[in-house]
Amino acid sequence: KHQEEWAEYLKIPVEYENSIGMKFRLIPPGEFLCGLSEENVAVLEARYRDTSIQDEAKLRDELRVRFTPQIRIILTKPRYVGITEVTQAQFESIIGTNPSEFTPTKKPEAAGIDTRNFPVERLSLTDSARFCVELSKRADFSPCYSLDNDGSSIDGNGYRMLTDAEWEFACRAGTLTQFSTGNSSADLTRAAWWTNSSDQRTHAVGERQSNGFGLYDLHGNVWEWCSDWYDEQYYSRSPRVDPTGPETGSSRVLRGGAWDQRAGTVRCAFRSYGAPNVREHYRSGFRVVVQ
Repeated sequence: KHQEEWAEYLKIPVEYENSIGMKFRLIPPGEFLCGLSEENVAVLEARYRDTSIQDEAKLRDELRVRFTPQIRIILTKPRYVGITEVTQAQFESIIGTNPSEFTPTKKPEAAGIDTRNFPVERLSLTDSARFCVELSKRADFSPCYSLDNDGSSIDGNGYRMLTDAEWEFACRAGTLTQFSTGNSSADLTRAAWWTNSSDQRTHAVGERQSNGFGLYDLHGNVWEWCSDWYDEQYYSRSPRVDPTGPETGSSRVLRGGAWDQRAGTVRCAFRSYGAPNVREHYRSGFRVVVQ
């Protein structure tokens, strides 16, 4: 209803499709509690005292620095956000190559599978920025990234990756639970390809349950690059309105988890990070937003 009211006010459709068949949903302005509630923090602290996890350092960063207490963030501008992660076919139609590792030619287990609608992966942030630049040019928009400096943002009006705050707002879609569909593993499996449901590989986008905004695969499948530089203490001093991340850094934010991740790292609130020029073994992809 919130989407429909904003679409009517702006006199634009709730759903938009571009020239290469990428679909977008209107995400209205709004505010949300960024991060974990005190109850969720207590549950996670108790769980991880007794369990060794792959991303323990990142979890402790999340609990200690960014997400205790929760922070209210306000986003003032409507955006069209990609319904799914960018697919192999979409990426190849713009860039001319498909870097993905999970394809029939590279993975024996993919033999006989049409992977064109699987998320493109094994991408660096700069690969993702290049796609956004080329797609923007094709649509006669001004690019939002400079490709000369690790995909740094510039003042364009075209396609781009989501900011960290935009990503969490879009993922939550008004919810306060650990996942957009609830708190349990069963709730997560309805929405995500994660270690308990993925058969240890990526899957075609849009096959699991969407969230309240009509977006798919925000949990699991592949990590999604965001445009922000990563700083573990950024949200302790950031603007509360339309934050866009630190001005500089050495790593960029990754969100949403991947096909081989446990429930703890595919939550709405969890963020990871990576060097912008690193291409990780078929785990990292992205989705786009158009202004």
